[in-house]
Amino acid sequence: MMSSGIVKKTGLMAVLMLLVIIPFTNASMAENNTAVPNDNQIEQSNVIQAFNGNISTTYIVRGDTISFYGTVLNYGDLNATILSFNAEFIHLEGNNRFNRHYSVGIDADHRNLGPRESFTGTLRDEITNPESTYNVSVYFVVEDVYDADTEFGAPAWNFTAAENIIVTVIDITSPSGIILGVGVTFVVIVVIVVIIILYGWLKERSAKRKH
Repeated sequence: MMSSGIVKKTGLMAVLMLLVIIPFTNASMAENNTAVPNDNQIEQSNVIQAFNGNISTTYIVRGDTISFYGTVLNYGDLNATILSFNAEFIHLEGNNRFNRHYSVGIDADHRNLGPRESFTGTLRDEITNPESTYNVSVYFVVEDVYDADTEFGAPAWNFTAAENIIVTVIDITSPSGIILGVGVTFVVIVVIVVIIILYGWLKERSAKRKH
């Protein structure tokens, strides 16, 4: 059976390694997890507004299903039509091949936005972007009846609920994903070692009390 001295030395080495690794892992994750929602932004129309746009997380593992939220408000006296709710991922370094557009259509029973009514949309989709960092916008497409100046009817505009949300996508099969997995595994091992040390210490104290 392993002596308590060896267990303590092993635990001390594991804790020291953890203290060395964790700062680098945390620094890499923290610098890419800043969200700057653009709340209460008024778009093309003076009477239709989109706001409270958000995303369920800004650190995404590729293939995960993520939720987007937003609200659009019609405070005029006409009926407007909501066509879709969308999230746009734009690659921060300008590689357009990495860009992705996610969208959900609004069903016929809910797409009418009456006078002084609001609608809160939810979009859930699997994120397929390549591993990188993106600027994300969340917006509604609405037919703006207050700008119907042409014979073709009301034009459809994008009404932004949030923009400049900085999102990081990782791939667990990539080097960074593997490093993250190794880090998590190491933390679990350290926790187990600490539990063994505490158990041995408590057992020794209990034995000494009996004597």
